[in-house]
Amino acid sequence: MTENKETLTLEKFHEALHKDIDKRAKDFRENKNQHIKAHKAKWANATVYLNDKVIDVHVKLNFKKNRLSKVDYEKLQYLARIGIDKYWSRYIQVAGTTFRARVKAMHKHSSNSIPVDLYIETDEKKYGRSMNPAILGIDASFIYNKGRFGNKERADADFMLVAAHEFGHSVLMY
Repeated sequence: MTENKETLTLEKFHEALHKDIDKRAKDFRENKNQHIKAHKAKWANATVYLNDKVIDVHVKLNFKKNRLSKVDYEKLQYLARIGIDKYWSRYIQVAGTTFRARVKAMHKHSSNSIPVDLYIETDEKKYGRSMNPAILGIDASFIYNKGRFGNKERADADFMLVAAHEFGHSVLMY
């Protein structure tokens, strides 16, 4: 028995992707054609490899050092990038074909990057609230809660998840 499966082209891929994006969600109040805005997100680039069934997505963030030491700045920048890569990479279906979406966050000093302030909260009684208004020009804030968790592993894991979550506001905005 032979399977009659049509070859997926970039045009068909693009058409199927937009068809899925344009499906209205329950209580969706925005313009149906929101995907048009996504093409204008200068902080993200995607490359589709049809034969390999892979989509590489590179996202640019401009991490600000603020008052952090060089060691803390490099650590938080690394953890944020690893968290975004980990939690946003996944398998997705486009036009009935499974693709591996590989997200790679990178630090870039550029106006085409998402601005991110990095901070450390050392008070064990406080949990610093990270945020991202998802509007270019207003910096997101990723806060590493060093004091709250009592151990490095838990604080690192929390920060990676929070960075991925806050980054997601920019994805949803576009």
